[in-house]
Amino acid sequence: MRIAVLGSGGIGGYYGALLARGEHDVAFIARGEHLEVMQRHGLTVRTPEGKSTISITAVADTRTLGP
Repeated sequence: MRIAVLGSGGIGGYYGALLARGEHDVAFIARGEHLEVMQRHGLTVRTPEGKSTISITAVADTRTLGP
């Protein structure tokens, strides 16, 4: 399944990361410094169980994602 997450803060980032770990094709839509940091460092999720960072696709323009 292809999923675009618009709003990759606490809630969107968490659920998007879970979907990405479940092998779905997830792209995060962001802008500015938030976009740059995610493109450079991936997405880090911190839970009571620990911290993990995953590589993600992050873009500013949804037209670059295709259908």
